[in-house]
Amino acid sequence: MTTAKSLNRDKLNEMFEYRDGILLYRKNPNRSVSRIGTRAGWVRPNGYRMVIVDGEEYREHRVIWAMHYGDIEAGQIVDHRDGNESNNTLSNLRAASETYNRLNQRMRKGRKGQYKGVCWDKSRNRWMARLKIGDTTYYIGRFDTAEEAAIAYDNKARELCPEYTTLNFPVAGERSAHTGDIV
Repeated sequence: MTTAKSLNRDKLNEMFEYRDGILLYRKNPNRSVSRIGTRAGWVRPNGYRMVIVDGEEYREHRVIWAMHYGDIEAGQIVDHRDGNESNNTLSNLRAASETYNRLNQRMRKGRKGQYKGVCWDKSRNRWMARLKIGDTTYYIGRFDTAEEAAIAYDNKARELCPEYTTLNFPVAGERSAHTGDIV
């Protein structure tokens, strides 16, 4: 993991104004064009808004975090609770390890499997459920159907990391592994 550069909280608050999850310029980033009061940065194809601080690119949510709470601790990153990379409201941001951030992600498009944490075990001709948290892999079991394995995955994920995980069959207040939406 690369070490992130430290962001100076006072300097950030001089450069930007935070308003409802967005950053506005307080100072002109480019002396030839007046941008004071306009939305800072640009959106990358991956959906993250970027801003420049001292000639370096930073994700907007990291700058917002640093403006309000200071630098993120070593080994932590700024995570979006709802999985929406464009929702940078303070209430949606939290510190998380990379492991928990991965658990909070929905399934990637184009993925072979139908359910998160479930794969086909060719050697036993059964569906296997497993959950990886950090360096520990929890082998949950083997099942006759993919749905049974997915339910077992969801139950283990709820037990071990309820605040961070997305689920195959979410109930009210939980996030879907398929859409990323909160049910």
